[in-house]
This record gives sequence, structure tokens and C-alpha cells, in this order.
Amino acid sequence: MPYFISDKNPNCSGWAVEKSDGEVLGCHKTKRAAIKQMVAVSIAEDMEPGGERALPDNYRPATTPDVPVNRNCGNCAYYKDGYCYQWNEEVAPQYYCNAWESTTHEAEEGETENEHEVEDENDIDGYSDADEGQAYGDTVENDLRQVDLVVPEFIRSAARRGLEFYADGLAGDGLVAATVREARAMARGEITADKVIRANAWGQRHAVDLQAPKNSDPSNEQWPGPGAVAHLLWGINPTAPSQARNWFARKAEAIKAERADAPAPKADQIVGSAKNPAGSAAGPAGAGTVELTEAIETGLRNKVTQHNDDLDAGDPAWKRATLGMVRSVYRRGAGAFSTSHRPGMTRNQWSMARVNAFLVLLRRGRPENPAYTSDNDLLPKGHPRSSRND
Repeated sequence: MPYFISDKNPNCSGWAVEKSDGEVLGCHKTKRAAIKQMVAVSIAEDMEPGGERALPDNYRPATTPDVPVNRNCGNCAYYKDGYCYQWNEEVAPQYYCNAWESTTHEAEEGETENEHEVEDENDIDGYSDADEGQAYGDTVENDLRQVDLVVPEFIRSAARRGLEFYADGLAGDGLVAATVREARAMARGEITADKVIRANAWGQRHAVDLQAPKNSDPSNEQWPGPGAVAHLLWGINPTAPSQARNWFARKAEAIKAERADAPAPKADQIVGSAKNPAGSAAGPAGAGTVELTEAIETGLRNKVTQHNDDLDAGDPAWKRATLGMVRSVYRRGAGAFSTSHRPGMTRNQWSMARVNAFLVLLRRGRPENPAYTSDNDLLPKGHPRSSRND
């Protein structure tokens, strides 16, 4: 990783030489001394010096007096691997911005994960609220545990080479920051299911780019062209693209197959009863819909109370939950359970998982899983994802 100098590192009173993740290598009284060390360590590791890193807009050191205790980018929900997804900036973990959001919600300030969970006689021992949230699809990766996404060395190697060309300024003007971030992840051996699917489509769409010799022939005087660099950053060797393309195609097909809803076990395919008619869980709460037990009502009420208590005084009104909202979400989860669910889960767990996902959507303004849109009609008017805004 490159080395930088900065006069904003809270661990140095003067100029710091630091890694991209904020780790300090040395503190100096003068900028010149810091530059000297930065250049020396960069040369020793055969990399370009990172230069001076100014603190991006929206940020300040977490040690600033007006920053609440224990709030910094390193424990913010928007921050991962040195990158802030809220402002699309690379920033060290010891900084802070006003958009800071906790990485946890259900279990803050000593609360146990199961404090508000309601169990019934069918619940599985040890299955927590956090598990339920993942079960409903908080992230694609949690839903796709069976697909092996170990990144092959030929893809990692291509990504590393692409990053080298990118550092040399050979990527062209059309490259987006996300492609570089994801190339770094692939070079480390990390990839998401979403990236696999996009890479499969991208590789097919841009195969025509390799017809240009500058993008496919290393002996060409214009090699590597922007198209070759782009392929490498997507994990595809432009001189032998079929290996990576075939891997992305196989994995994308497997991922899509696992994403497809599988029928629930026959014992779970209960679509109605004398008390709760068929289809009664599909709509909002109201007369004639699925009746909830006292224990479930208590659990939902506790979730609403906890959710609203966790909001800050200045939060917009559309972040607040009501019991009517979560009742509707729970009922829909109960109905969906008869169509598909993770094997081994109970109807209550599946429904509570949907409630948890809805509360995340309500609080953050966006869902953990972009595919979760089925309850947008229950969001308050003014919420960024509410269908009532249309």
C-alpha cells in the first residue's frame, strides 16, 4: 500500500508518515523530514510515494472536542477497508464525519442480540435476531453461502496488473472509482456475488474492445490501451480472456440459481385457515388479516420502541417506526414463508427477519440488500425509498 504524509493525523503533533489505513510510521516536526521518510520507504518497497494526503471535505479528526466518544470512521457503517461509501472517499479510520452511523443497531450499549426477540415453541435454540436479519437477505453474500467465491489466482493476478497500469495513468478517462476499489478487493482474493454477476455481463459486453491490437497484443506500440487496463481491473487477462470469462459465467449462473426462490417444504406450505383465509398475509394490517399472538405483538412493540429510542433528536420524521408498519411487514413475511424461506427456519423467524430488514431500511434510508423493495409502500411519505412519494 502507498505511503502518505499528513499534518492531520491525531497520533502526531507535527507531520506524520502514514499508510493508507492511517497507521503511523513516523512523526516529524517538519514537512521536509516527513517527505524524506515517505520517499525512502516507498523506494524500499518499489512503489510510488502517495504524496500529501489532505483530509477530505466532510471529515475532521475524531479527537476534535465536538466529536462524541467512540465515533470514528473505523466503526462507521459506511466505512470498509479504508473507503467511505457515504462520500466515496478514501479516508483513515481515525477520522469522523457528521454522517457517522454505527455498525450495530440491535445490540448497542450492552444490549444482547436476543433481548427483544420473541420465541415460540418452534424457534431454534441459539438463533438470534442478527441471524434472522441475515436470513432475510441483509447482504447477498449471506444468502449465497453455498456458492464458492474463492477468487482464482489468474483473476487476482490480472487485477494486480491492472492496478499497476492504473497507477501509471494508463486507464483512460472513463474509469470509475468503484472499479478500482473492487480490483483491489479481487487482488486480495475478495469478491462479492454482485461483482461476479456484473463482471460476467461486463466481460461479454466489452469483448469487442479486444479486437483493437492495443488492447490485446502486448507487442503493439500502444499497449496497454485503456480497454486492456479495464479488462485487467475487472480480473480478465486481455491476452487470454476465456479463462476468467468462463469462471465468471459459471459462478454467475450458480449464484442466480441459488437466488431463485425454492419452494418451501410441504409441511410449511400453509396458505390459509378457517381463522386466517388464503392470501390474508399479503396486504397491510387491517381487519381480516392474519391474527398475531400476544407474544408476537409484544415483540413487535419492543422492536418499534427500541428503534425509535435509538434515533437522534434531529433525525427526520420518516425514520420513525409505528406498530402498524411492522405488523404489516410481519404478516407479509408470514405469507411469504409459504412460498420460500431458508430451510430450518420457523415462520416466526422468517417474519421477524423481514421486520428487521424493514427497520434497517427505515433507519438508514436504504436497504442492506438492494433487491428488497417489496415493502416500500409501507414506508412513510418523505422516506427516500417510499412509493408514496410518486
